Amino acid sequence: MNSTDLGPTTVHQLVTDTILGPDFRRATFGGAIRGGAASLWVRIVVRPIDLRSQRQLQFSYFDRTKCITRNYPVTEGRPPLEEALALGFAGIHLSSGTEEIDIRTSKKGKVQIGRRSTTATTPEPIRAHNRAKDVPLPEGRADRSRSSIAAAGSATSLWLLTTT
Repeated sequence: MNSTDLGPTTVHQLVTDTILGPDFRRATFGGAIRGGAASLWVRIVVRPIDLRSQRQLQFSYFDRTKCITRNYPVTEGRPPLEEALALGFAGIHLSSGTEEIDIRTSKKGKVQIGRRSTTATTPEPIRAHNRAKDVPLPEGRADRSRSSIAAAGSATSLWLLTTT
């Protein structure tokens, strides 16, 4: 992992070129806010998606309780990207088809960049817009605990009707 000290304009250019590049996979902005104003967002995740057979950038904004997702065509992705960079997150992780880049900003404003190349065995990310979510109860399968509760509730209702 290489460590390099660079200025903010070089970092902005590196992040912008990587995210708007053809082999971009994912970007995560997180950590403490350094130098910017207070932000509602705890983390911002950017990933490429294919929506209506057009490549777009999906920005997921996370606060403490919810996630807001917005999709932008790649040609219109620069303004929301500039807004994310202006927030001044302490950590930025970029992943592309050829390398992974970690950008860290210290409390004193010193910027360190670490790079490492990725192996060719890394699978291609799923770019479908509606990807399957990992949920505790898969869709289409009945929840046995609810059916037993409903059955118990019916028995209780019948008991109440017969006793009154």
